[in-house]
Amino acid sequence: MIRICMAVLFLMLLQPSAYAKNADGIFAEFPAQLTHVHKKAAPKLQPGSVFWDYRDAILAAAEDPPNFAGHYIVVPVGCGSECVTGVLIDAFTGDLYKMENLVYGASYRVDSTLLVTGTCMVEDPPGWLSQQFYTWSEKTKEFNLIRTDPANTHQFSNSDDC
Repeated sequence: MIRICMAVLFLMLLQPSAYAKNADGIFAEFPAQLTHVHKKAAPKLQPGSVFWDYRDAILAAAEDPPNFAGHYIVVPVGCGSECVTGVLIDAFTGDLYKMENLVYGASYRVDSTLLVTGTCMVEDPPGWLSQQFYTWSEKTKEFNLIRTDPANTHQFSNSDDC
């Protein structure tokens, strides 16, 4: 069932119409200031921190160019069977931020502060895939949920399968 969930969400994210009539338009509504990072800061990893277990993925991704909100690097990391979480690296400062709700993937762009994730709805209606739309606040350094849209592409017979 997990494979079906992942496949359905993957297809939804490949087709912009699954989460917005015009994917470029929805990302353009939340522009990010593009800045060139001349020298990236090393990620601030501390032994015992919530990020320490993901240090290999964080250090590898820190070599990549920014891919979200102008100067951030999104690092999706597995945290157990179907669990996927993420870390956001500020390429300027090396600060790390925990990301939630990446279980069924995410869409994001370097020129936008919008993050679109896939998740299962537990209620209203139960067992349906949905997308959650978040914006990154540079001021508060937090993701803010702006809306949740049912995908209406697949319903599970048992909401526990989500």
